[in-house]
Amino acid sequence: MFYRILEESEKLERTGRSVLRIPLHPWGGARYLCTITIEQTAFRMLLDTGSPSIWVPSDRVDKSLWIGKNLLKIVRETSLRFSHEFFYQTYGAGDVSGVKATVNMNFGGMLIRSVPIGLVILGDEGVYNSPFDGIVGLGRQSTCPEHTNPVFYHIHQQGLMSRKFGFSFQNSGASFLLGDNLEKFISKDMTYIKVIDGPYWETSINWIFISNIGFSTGDHKMAFDTGTDGIHLPGDIHMAINDVLGIWKTIYQTYVFECEMLPFLPPVAFEIQGKVFQIMPKQYTKQTIIDGVAICSTRFYNTTADFPVGIMLGMSFLHSFQLIFDDHAGTVGFAARTGRSSIV
Repeated sequence: MFYRILEESEKLERTGRSVLRIPLHPWGGARYLCTITIEQTAFRMLLDTGSPSIWVPSDRVDKSLWIGKNLLKIVRETSLRFSHEFFYQTYGAGDVSGVKATVNMNFGGMLIRSVPIGLVILGDEGVYNSPFDGIVGLGRQSTCPEHTNPVFYHIHQQGLMSRKFGFSFQNSGASFLLGDNLEKFISKDMTYIKVIDGPYWETSINWIFISNIGFSTGDHKMAFDTGTDGIHLPGDIHMAINDVLGIWKTIYQTYVFECEMLPFLPPVAFEIQGKVFQIMPKQYTKQTIIDGVAICSTRFYNTTADFPVGIMLGMSFLHSFQLIFDDHAGTVGFAARTGRSSIV
């Protein structure tokens, strides 16, 4: 629970059992959006552990391109303070750019003052055609001067919370949690993976197993990325997995199969730091309707040369588990979800 103390202090005080819980709204079956408010404007935001910056589109974007987006009205926002620093962030879907600023933000009912954000003026088609307005970066601290730091760093610097957050998934919905003692609210049975220092929640995978067949992942680095829905793999590993699954047909560069195969597909397991994280077939597949016909496809994709790591485990893997990210400890915690995953 949060509450205001002396108005002139412009601070928030937290109780010993404080946890900020924000409801999430599903998008595309494997990703989730939350809502933040700046002054009177609400923004649909993607929570992204694959990037550090938080940004929203300004009313200076080309409105003929940013259709249906909530835009920050520059002249109206009384808490908005501009800087002369350039803002830039790149994603797999494209880039955004603008200027850095600070603004007061309501995040899950908590007022956070002077949050450093990117105020976007230009963006690529893959970004402005997405269903979100902006992105809340939850990556680790960036050394790139054009980025902003993750919002949890700013909250921690204000003495409000630790650098710890998590995701609680249920069949009927999901929540983002920020604060201490998250195990009490998410799961007490967590398995923790160490991540290396750097801008990503990064480690490595030792093996990938399907039907007792193992694929060595060699020296490829791996990152946990809530901003992408799929599981991105080097092309040779991806093709080897498809061979075992018996999936070779492509439509629009996506590997598809007859939906009648789904009950017979095996689980896929990832060995990380001596622990095996297994996900069920419905977690790594999806069903879409093309020309009135149901088509099933996998959520495995090839990594490309511009990926910062060789393997990216996105939300199709991550939302198979309950999650706790601890930046101070340098760990990511996992708890299995019944019928969706297991950890051995």
